[in-house]
Amino acid sequence: EIDAFGEGRGPLTAPAPLIRVPEGTTIVASIRNDLDVPLRVHGLCEHNDTPCEPIDVQASSSRDVKFRSGRAGTYAYWADTLGLPPTLRFGPDSQLSGAFVVDPPRAAAGGSGVAARTMSGAVDDDRIFVITEWSSLTRAQIREVAAADDPFMAGIAMKPKFATLLNGLSWPSTERLTYRLGDTVRWRFVNTSGEPHPLHLHGFYFDVDSVGDGVRDTHYAEGHKKREVTHLLPVGHTLVLTWRPERVGNWLFHCHIIEHVSPSRRIGKPDMGSSG
Repeated sequence: EIDAFGEGRGPLTAPAPLIRVPEGTTIVASIRNDLDVPLRVHGLCEHNDTPCEPIDVQASSSRDVKFRSGRAGTYAYWADTLGLPPTLRFGPDSQLSGAFVVDPPRAAAGGSGVAARTMSGAVDDDRIFVITEWSSLTRAQIREVAAADDPFMAGIAMKPKFATLLNGLSWPSTERLTYRLGDTVRWRFVNTSGEPHPLHLHGFYFDVDSVGDGVRDTHYAEGHKKREVTHLLPVGHTLVLTWRPERVGNWLFHCHIIEHVSPSRRIGKPDMGSSG
C-alpha cells in the first residue's frame, strides 16, 4: 500500500503525472491532500538555479500555487509526510514523485517522430523514466531508522521487502523498447529513489546531453558531450542521453547494482523454477 498523486479526477499513478511545459509557461495548480497527515511538496517552483521552497498542505485540505516554469531542463517534483532527507525515500511516501520537464521555447510547436502527448499538450520524441524504490517499512519504522546511528543497517535489520522500480514497474515487468537501425534514441532519467544507480547500456555507447541535480540542469554542447556505457546517477539527479542503434539484436539497459534487478527485489514471491 502506497500514497500516490493523481491528476484531477483521474486515477492515482506511480510515478506521479508528468508535468511538461515550454519554457516561460505560467503554471497554476491546486494541490489537494486527501491523506490524514500533513504533506510537504517539493519541486513545484520556478527553476532558476535556486532551491525550491517546499509547499506545506495540511491533512484533508487544499492549497493553490502559481509560478513560472523557469529554465529549460529535466527536474522532479515529490512529496513526503515524514520530513526526512531524500536518501530515506522508502515506504508509503516512496511513490510520491514525478518528472517535471521544461522544454526550450521552440519545442512549444511540437516535436517529430513517434511520441506521447503530455498533459501540457507538448509533443516530443524522447522517453522519460522515473526511478523509485519501495519498501514495506511503515512510517513508524522509517522514523526509527532515521534516528539510528547507522540508518542503513537499522533498516536492513528490520528485514523489509524491497523493490527498485522503473516507471512504477520492476524487472521483468518493465517496458520493452523497440527501435530500428539508425534511429536517434533520447532518454531522460529522474532518480527520486533513496539510492544512486549506475545506469548501464549493453552493446552501444551513449552521449550525455545534460545532467541535473534537481536545482540546476547543465546542458553540453556538441563536441563537449561525454561518451559512456555506464553513468552513475546520484540521488535526486537527472540525466538526458542520446544513442543510436547500430546493430540488430536484443539488448539490456539496467542498473549495474545487480541486487536492483534480482528476484529478491520483487514484491511478489520469486519463481525460482524447479531447481529451487
